[in-house]
Amino acid sequence: MANNDQIITLSPLNITIIYLVVAGLWIAFTDQLLESLASDTHTLSILQTYKGWFYVIITALGLFWLLKLHERQTLASKNELLKLVEELKTEKELNDILFERIPVLITIYDPDLEAFEVNKEFEKVIGWSNEEIEQKSINLMEACYPDKEIREKVVDFMNSPGVGWKEFNITTKSREEIPISWTNVRLTDDTSVGIGIDMSEIKASQAKIRESQKLLRKIFESLKSSLIILDYESRTIINCNKSTEELFGYTKEELEGNSTRILHVSKEKFEEFNEMGAAELEEKGFFQTEFVMQRKDGSTFYSGHTVTLVYDEEGEVDKVVSLVRDITDQKKNELELKRRQERLIRSQKIGQIGDWEFNPKTEKINWSPTMFEIFERDSKLGPPSYEEIQTNYYGAYSKKHNKAIEAAIEKKESSDIDLRLKTDKGNKKFVRAKIISKENDKGEVIKLLGIVQDITDRKNSEQKLKQRNTFIETTLENLPIGVAVNTIDDGQVTLMNKRFCQIYGWPREILKDVDSFFEHVYPEEDYRSRIRQQVMKDMESGDPEAMEWSNISITTQDGETKIVNNKAIPLYEQNLMISTVIDVTQQKKLEQRLRESEEKYRHIFEKNPQPMWIYNPDTLEFVEVNQAAIKHYGYSEKEFLNMTLADIRPPEDIEKLKNAVDKHWSKKTYTGEWRHLTKDESLIHVEVTATNVQYKDKTYRLALIHDITEQKHMQQKIIDSVIEGENQERKRIAHELHDGLGQYLVAASMNFESVKSDIDKLPQKRQNQLNTGLSLLKNAVSETRSIAYNLMPKAIADYGLITAVKNLVQNLQKSTDIAFHFDYNKEELNLKDQAEINIFRIIQELVSNAVRHADCSTISIELQVNRNSIKLIVEDDGRGVQLEEEHSNKGLGLRSIKTRVSNLQGTFDINSQPGKGMTTTITIPHLQSLLK
Repeated sequence: MANNDQIITLSPLNITIIYLVVAGLWIAFTDQLLESLASDTHTLSILQTYKGWFYVIITALGLFWLLKLHERQTLASKNELLKLVEELKTEKELNDILFERIPVLITIYDPDLEAFEVNKEFEKVIGWSNEEIEQKSINLMEACYPDKEIREKVVDFMNSPGVGWKEFNITTKSREEIPISWTNVRLTDDTSVGIGIDMSEIKASQAKIRESQKLLRKIFESLKSSLIILDYESRTIINCNKSTEELFGYTKEELEGNSTRILHVSKEKFEEFNEMGAAELEEKGFFQTEFVMQRKDGSTFYSGHTVTLVYDEEGEVDKVVSLVRDITDQKKNELELKRRQERLIRSQKIGQIGDWEFNPKTEKINWSPTMFEIFERDSKLGPPSYEEIQTNYYGAYSKKHNKAIEAAIEKKESSDIDLRLKTDKGNKKFVRAKIISKENDKGEVIKLLGIVQDITDRKNSEQKLKQRNTFIETTLENLPIGVAVNTIDDGQVTLMNKRFCQIYGWPREILKDVDSFFEHVYPEEDYRSRIRQQVMKDMESGDPEAMEWSNISITTQDGETKIVNNKAIPLYEQNLMISTVIDVTQQKKLEQRLRESEEKYRHIFEKNPQPMWIYNPDTLEFVEVNQAAIKHYGYSEKEFLNMTLADIRPPEDIEKLKNAVDKHWSKKTYTGEWRHLTKDESLIHVEVTATNVQYKDKTYRLALIHDITEQKHMQQKIIDSVIEGENQERKRIAHELHDGLGQYLVAASMNFESVKSDIDKLPQKRQNQLNTGLSLLKNAVSETRSIAYNLMPKAIADYGLITAVKNLVQNLQKSTDIAFHFDYNKEELNLKDQAEINIFRIIQELVSNAVRHADCSTISIELQVNRNSIKLIVEDDGRGVQLEEEHSNKGLGLRSIKTRVSNLQGTFDINSQPGKGMTTTITIPHLQSLLK
């Protein structure tokens, strides 16, 4: 079957042809067969009916099989297409680099020279773009080579690839002629690629070089510099050139044989000049300086001197050659040059371009002032070293820069690269770096020259543009609405996103223009005519607000009916119409369901016997309340809707309320116990169950209130009874231990002590046994007293809570190695007996837990009494625990503490981390209610 799928290629046209062939054969043969089988008209009619049903069933099965086969082929084609897309993506990236970014002209053309494709450099130099060539049907050959004779030569050259380079003058879009040197390469598919280099700058450079050479020759021929040959010892003039006569006003005869003293202003200046260069001449063999000289007529001028020693074959100084130039004008020019240099620096600064030089041998670097600005480096520090620059070009850019430098030195290759650097101030920039090498006569690289341009703004703009284009493309394809674009004049579709096809249920191949769109999407003729007339009328009005249609019924290819909203956006200057569509079918169904649901739940909400309300979790404002809430809290509906949840809470609970709302907002359902205030300021305890609801197109919280005030009071009574019973039982056991068992043990100990004087009469073994028993008996008496005290410390009743805690701490210090600290701010609390017992038991249990389990060296107890509350803090420096571990502890000790804290209406908080000890904080409010 798989092989057949691969051999038979199906398309809608193939399926149609197969269907027509089968139908034709069926009609041609079956009618004759039936006529031969039955001559009776009635029988023939019955057979025709059966034949029709049979034909329908057979053709349906056949079509089903063909369509499934077509579906599998389509899926296989899709997979092949995905592979091709990946390959094309790679090729496109290569094309972008080689075709779009390379700074040479590239043309791609077919063998007939009819279809051309050009790159960005061609567009930049010649002026014609691919879009203009295609849209305006421009004959590129005629446009670029209007002269027929030249065009024929170009065609001959283009049809002869691989013959090297040839230069032609090409006419640009602006009708300018520029020289381009071309070469051609023919590809394997007979497509040819033309590669051209703009020779304008090259020719201009060559012309400048020729002009410079002529100028140099002219300068040499008309050199105004004075050349004087002197005797080394006497400084007597031996010879001079014509320019010397012109410069100084003496004839050659007047100069030769005389000392150069006659050329100086005075004898002192003559001697100063000789002394000035003596040391440098002796050391280097030449020296240069500027000096004021005097002509024959007594006038003076600024001169530039280059004095060089000439050596004979034995290395001895033979003569002195002095080159003298009148630099009076040069001095003026230097001032002008300085002004020009300032303009250059200003231009570099405006263009953010800096230039540099680098000597590979000495590694000396010279920077222009703009370079310091680009690198944000203090110019007082001077240019950085090569290693420092490498640290500016960080990461891969450092390697890229280093590679370009090495290529310039070793291969003499120029580079034009983009780099990213980090300035001395830590800022990141993009720069364009161009590097060229300078060689000496031997072809050795003696210097690297380059410029660096700050292109950060341009790069950022390019990045933003790229991100924007990607965003637009991605957004368009992933929009939840359908978008299509068609031309206004002929209605042809130029763009259609995936969602547009999904909403209308037709593929783009079918919805290829406006006519096919109306024909397929609106199959019922009258409805289609009515819709089309309305749409065309609104579009002809030119009013964009009129080009919007809601609740339009459409039919998909599968026969499904949908409801959509459409909007058309005309772009007349571009001959484009943008159409958007939103599928509101589900929205319409949901709106109907929502209306039904709201009606149903509103009835439940209003008739519920428990208080209910809806509130805004952002503002805590009431949005809706039911009659049960109005009745239970005493506020009217109007009053409720002008209130927030904080208005029915005690002031001390408001912060806790806000934290709880923020914490549980993301939870689907939340249940918790709270205290509420009714209108008459009555405090009630409630259990609140809240969940998210959609109401009036917003997400609110629905709260169900269950009043548990009576239940709370009952629980409190039970807790009080349990604690009271526990305390009474402790008193009873302590009394029995002290007055019963304790007295018996004391009496037994006294009896044993009375016979201790006769112990010597017993054998040694019995003496040891008697001493051991007597020691155990004393320990039992001590332990009984300790147990009785712990069960009900007498100090609480006699001296109060503070003294009892002090006794507890003193006893523990004696029996353990732990250091205890007890801090309090009030000596006498005057609390009710039950309250003091509860607080003592809490302290006793917390300290006992720390002694037994914390493995600590210090325990501190802090009892602070404020105006209307008590704060108890017990802290140890032991091993600590994870909070989850602590809260999951369901031991009797922790439950007892929680019960007693609850009985005091306090709060209980534990803070602990492994290795950092544990801190327990208990806050007991309403101090006045605990006083005697």
